Amino acid sequence: MNFKYWHGPYVYFYNQNQKTNEVYFENNDKITRDFAVYLILKQLGITLDKTDFDKIPANKNFPDVNKYTALAPYIKFAKHVKITDGYSDGTF
Repeated sequence: MNFKYWHGPYVYFYNQNQKTNEVYFENNDKITRDFAVYLILKQLGITLDKTDFDKIPANKNFPDVNKYTALAPYIKFAKHVKITDGYSDGTF
């Protein structure tokens, strides 16, 4: 395959192999903090779904993260294992 930009193969690989149904990454897109957490955990081999969300203690929720989004389990897991602790006011 020929890619116009150096990052083309990486974006292609992500979109073919690691994307969730709700997150699609394109050239020059800025990534959000929740998407960065998702990418880090995926690279560590961690795969979660919405049912995994309930297995983590409720005190690991961030009040500003909608628990029904595709990336919520990853954010909650990252807080649970102390990869992130959010802001000092308790938000993500």
